[in-house]
Amino acid sequence: MNWGYYGQLIRDKVHLVVAKENKKAIHIYEKIGFHIEGEMKEHFYLNGSYHDAYMMAIFQDEWTGKSLNQ
Repeated sequence: MNWGYYGQLIRDKVHLVVAKENKKAIHIYEKIGFHIEGEMKEHFYLNGSYHDAYMMAIFQDEWTGKSLNQ
């Protein structure tokens, strides 16, 4: 399946966006296996200022030990 700009549909990956300042959430996400894939500068506007965020992800084989393609 091809979804244009996003390329091929990735069925075995979950990603999230979290505020860089949210250290507790980042710690929990890392503890369950997510890793930081990138940093987005001034990604959202809140309370009168822009804030940075992290994109975090985990692949299915990282949480189950097995890929959907197998």
